[in-house]
Amino acid sequence: MENLSHICAAKIEELNKIQNLTTNYNDLRLKLNEWLHEAELKTLEYEPIAVDPDTIERQYDQLQADSSECDLKQNDFTQLNKNGNELIALLSKYDDSNKTTTTYVKKIKHQRNIKEVIHRMLLLLLQIPMNLHY
Repeated sequence: MENLSHICAAKIEELNKIQNLTTNYNDLRLKLNEWLHEAELKTLEYEPIAVDPDTIERQYDQLQADSSECDLKQNDFTQLNKNGNELIALLSKYDDSNKTTTTYVKKIKHQRNIKEVIHRMLLLLLQIPMNLHY
């Protein structure tokens, strides 16, 4: 009976960990989705590079600020990937015939890959020189 109690306690602890990781993963994913949407809208508002020094300096400062914001979000992307990997590892221990678990693991992998691609694209957008305005 004591052995059964110990097994149940270990499973409860593991389920609590999975629940906490899932909550943290989803909260961070939603936060990053919102930020990515706002960043995408911001990049659409970029003006062509001007020729006068004052405007160039202002545009440069704005790009530096946006680039710094991307750097700050890197920690969130790293944490999202860490949480996703932990969830995949924990959920992969269970029977693969469980369609819910398998589907959720695939969804996490897919979301994580999309976030990495979007993040790289956004960083590239900030590094690409804009057309000169004459």
